[in-house]
Amino acid sequence: MQHDDKGLVFISYSHRDIQWRDRLVVHLTPLMRSDLLEFWDDRKISPGELWNETIKNALDKAAVVVALVTGDFLASKYIMEKEIRTVLTRKNHEKGKKRLILVNIKPSVIKLHPDLKEFQCANAISEPIAGLNEVEQEAAFVNVVKEIIDSLGEQEHLAYQSAGNEAERQINAGLDKEELEFLEKNMLGHWEITHLRKLAVKEQFSYLPGKTFENELSNLLKMQMIDRHPGKGIRTALREGGPGSNLHWHFFVTEKGFRYLGIIEKLGIRLLQPVGEL
Repeated sequence: MQHDDKGLVFISYSHRDIQWRDRLVVHLTPLMRSDLLEFWDDRKISPGELWNETIKNALDKAAVVVALVTGDFLASKYIMEKEIRTVLTRKNHEKGKKRLILVNIKPSVIKLHPDLKEFQCANAISEPIAGLNEVEQEAAFVNVVKEIIDSLGEQEHLAYQSAGNEAERQINAGLDKEELEFLEKNMLGHWEITHLRKLAVKEQFSYLPGKTFENELSNLLKMQMIDRHPGKGIRTALREGGPGSNLHWHFFVTEKGFRYLGIIEKLGIRLLQPVGEL
């Protein structure tokens, strides 16, 4: 089992609840194809692999653990002792190294469980997903996926801060005073860096952002990390002339943007893989 540097999402569930695991995976799959994340569950254990060791390795590498909570889930000794309790006792959660997201699938005694009662579920305890109609169920899973993406962004931001604050890493990376000052004056968020890397890999290409990307691209333009010029391409949300404008833009990374990417690569900061277009 191998994982790259994409954010790994570990799905913890009871086999009696496989249908809910399948619905979550349906909503994660488009993001996986866009290289925004990778997910793992016990269905990915290959024949001949050691079950316990493989699960342990996946848990160690996961940035986010999603638990599909039902009575069967809580009743599983293996899940509670080998998966959930392992995440909590390693102090990953307290230190922000690993995020546990609880999804309330069916009514259960979760609020009485000593390990989980203090955790807030991604959806309301009073409205378990299994009790909703089909449209509401799908909307609930979309919200869960949004929380997963937000959590992955938080993990990458923590890694970024940690790398920036470790003097030893800075020395080993050979950053000089000018480079450190450049980073301090030009702080970018996780998704801004991700977009910048995608543009750098693709060199110059037409970019179609939805509302999710508009703020990040606007900030990159404002900070002169990227630039644009009119040309053949697809209409973007960032256009001049007001709503409905047909002016097309071609985005590209500036010299300043390439300098920024070079410095964070020297620091060895882990980011999502810049493969494919958003």
